[in-house]
Amino acid sequence: MSMMLFARRGSERDRSSRGQVLAITGLFLAVLIGFTALAVDYGTYLLARRNYLNVADAAVIAGSAYMSRPISNAKRDQARVAAWESLKAQLNLSDAMPTTAQLNAGVAVSGGYTIWISTPPTDAGVAYPGDSGISGSTSVFARVQRDNPSFLARFFGINGRTINGWATAGNLPSRWAVLALCTSTGPCPASVESIVIGGTNTSLRVIDGDMGSNWGFRIQSNAADRLQLPGDSRGYIAEIVPSYCGASTFLCYPNPNVSDGSGTAKLMQTLPAIIADPAYPQPPWIDDTVTAVPWGAAGDANHDVTVPNGTGTVTDPSETYVGCAGGFQPIGPGRYRDLDIRANSCVILDPTLGLSRGQRPGIFVITRNFNIGNNSFVIGDGVSIFWTSNANPFNPSGGIVINNGNAGGISGIPAGEAKYGAWTSSLAGVATWTPADALGTTTWVLPATTDPGLAFYVRPGAGYTSIFNMSGTSPLIFLGILYGPKDNVSVSGAGTQAAVGQIVGWTVGYYGNTVITQTFDGPSEARSYLLEPRTGQPD
Repeated sequence: MSMMLFARRGSERDRSSRGQVLAITGLFLAVLIGFTALAVDYGTYLLARRNYLNVADAAVIAGSAYMSRPISNAKRDQARVAAWESLKAQLNLSDAMPTTAQLNAGVAVSGGYTIWISTPPTDAGVAYPGDSGISGSTSVFARVQRDNPSFLARFFGINGRTINGWATAGNLPSRWAVLALCTSTGPCPASVESIVIGGTNTSLRVIDGDMGSNWGFRIQSNAADRLQLPGDSRGYIAEIVPSYCGASTFLCYPNPNVSDGSGTAKLMQTLPAIIADPAYPQPPWIDDTVTAVPWGAAGDANHDVTVPNGTGTVTDPSETYVGCAGGFQPIGPGRYRDLDIRANSCVILDPTLGLSRGQRPGIFVITRNFNIGNNSFVIGDGVSIFWTSNANPFNPSGGIVINNGNAGGISGIPAGEAKYGAWTSSLAGVATWTPADALGTTTWVLPATTDPGLAFYVRPGAGYTSIFNMSGTSPLIFLGILYGPKDNVSVSGAGTQAAVGQIVGWTVGYYGNTVITQTFDGPSEARSYLLEPRTGQPD
């Protein structure tokens, strides 16, 4: 009897255990199915977001192709049209293009999408989740948004989710008004992280272009508006937060010394990639002293020219329209060991003076010294000045004005064309003059480019040089390009320093007590690249 009772109780326990297992299994399966539903739906959300990101990326890349500087309303309109057409094709939209106001505010279109397209991105207001310090005013913003339904999760009371993807794109920086090529691996001079602004009151103002440094950027005095980037101009460096950042070096960013020139701070940008040497070509015949570029100073065994004190009269010496009058000294093209212009003199570099058959106009090559004395000026149009890599530093006390149209028509160059110099920076290099004929005459030829020519060229050698060191109280004014890819270029003094073109050096230093203005004009290429979103930015 007791055995039968024990067996019956054991059977009841087994049935009870089986019931518990079934209940637990059922609960587990419900939880598993719920998690599976969430995982499946979350995966569809991630896939949708990735698709919308790709759509937005393609749209802003298409639009930013039209955003080359200088920016105009017409270019912004073209950018919006291109971005819209890209979105329309990718999302199979059937709508006509919305108005600019609708695209800025976000417009509902077919397929359940809401679309934003804005340039600049800040025109989209709070719909733009990025950083205007990164995107700037020359980029395009696009955002795609849609309510994506849940599939399995809705059986558990979980509804759909709003998914969006956004992006901004602009043009890779290429309008280098000031460019320093030295990287952190150097060798750069001490206390020069590619570009430096020294002195107490020196300011660099970059117009319609950018400042670019393959390493850093040092400001040696804590004063406002030391680097001025008005309008669309921007500053790019390789390291936004260098390891040597500190109050004594003024290298930390954001930096209050960087502004738009009117007191509004501007952010430095990180270079998308190290900037390559533009590798502007030299004339292939530059060292042909027999038939192409003759040794200058005919009759002088050392090929030297000395201009005595008080030769000629300088007109408007403190103005950009400085000129020569009254017995000035003309000097023709060629290869010179020394050019020594003594004080209170005025010299015209005449690109066509004294040529023989086959010789090339406008090319001046300095192999040792080029001196300009106090209160003296050297002025030239249609010329390009080259220093050999073993020349002594160019450290004039007087002023030099090149290809600015100040030579008084001596060279016969048409108005507005002096900026091309004697040798262009593009088209693999082109001479702007025909070789001299049998009578020594030559003809100016307008090159098939709008890019300026080479004004100054420090020829690279085996090592690094410090040849171009403009200083003093007299002006440095030129139209064209100062190119010294292995030269530590330095501009200092209290005189007028203004150029339209480019300054390209291994390093570039600005010193003194003046505002130096560099306006961009030169080769540039509009190539689109994505700016945002970046790591840490909101969806």
